[in-house]
Formats: sequence, structure tokens, C-alpha cells
Amino acid sequence: MKTIDHDKLKFIDSIRVIHPRFKKAMDAIEEIHQESLYSDAPSSLLIHGDTGSGKTTLLKTYIGRHMHVSSDVVEGIRYSTQNILHLSLPSPVKYTILTERLLQELKDPYPNKGTVAQKGDRLIKLIRKNRVELIMLDEFQHFVDRDRRKVMLGVTDWFKSLMVQTQIPVIFLG
Repeated sequence: MKTIDHDKLKFIDSIRVIHPRFKKAMDAIEEIHQESLYSDAPSSLLIHGDTGSGKTTLLKTYIGRHMHVSSDVVEGIRYSTQNILHLSLPSPVKYTILTERLLQELKDPYPNKGTVAQKGDRLIKLIRKNRVELIMLDEFQHFVDRDRRKVMLGVTDWFKSLMVQTQIPVIFLG
């Protein structure tokens, strides 16, 4: 019986053959990310494709190359920053759940506490405090209720408000 060499399998799995469309999408994300550093009205982007077409791989590759997380202790309090906020959207998506998940990603100690407005205010403050430059959301199709064939307007309105208040570009993948 042959033994499986897990290190070789991990290495093979890590190999990326960069297709021209993959590179084009990476370049588009990077352009929007860089533009956001000097623009008052940053652009956002929707990347869509069939299941298995590489959207999540694109997200993970971009994050792997460009995400910076730092941590510092000031007067006994630990502060951290991360330049990319990313999340795979739950299904079904509701703005209350989305707010809590984003708060969790930013290490809010009490993401479930407070009113919707209080959570939203904390999220905006944490986005600024963490110096988030780009938000990446995978599984964007969860913004659509397939059973009723309609866009979840409450979630999209809430998210548009977040984008306007933070002036941070969003990359939607789905």
C-alpha cells in the first residue's frame, strides 16, 4: 500500500496557473484598491461567474498577496489594523447578521450586543480604526432571494449606506 505524501499534495494544490482572465481580474481589483488610497469616490467591482470558475480562489490569492495585518499595544491596550476586510456572505443574508459578521472579522468583542444602529456605528468606527482600504465579499448571490426571485432590498440599501459612509471600495464576488 502506497503512503500519501501530504507535503507534495499541499505543494501541488498551491500551484496557480495564471489564466489571462484571472490576471485581468486581479489587475482590476488592484486598480480599484490603489485608486481608493487617493480618491474621494472610489469605484467598486462585481466579479461573477459560474460555480467553480475561480472567484473564491481569486479572492484568496488577492488577500494572500495584499492583506496586511498589524498589531500594537498602546497603554496596555492591544490595537490591530487590517487593510482588507473580507467575508463569505451567509445565506440567507440579513443586514443584522451581516453587521455582526463584519464586526466579528474586525475583532469587536461584542458583535451581538446593541441595537442595529449601535452595531452599524461600531462597524464604521472599527473600519476606520483598522484602516480598512478594501472590502471583499464572496457569495454575493446571497443578496438575491432565489425563492422569491427578488433582491433583498433592505440588505442592499444598508450596504450602500455603509459604502457611502466609509468611502471604501467593495469587491463583490458571486
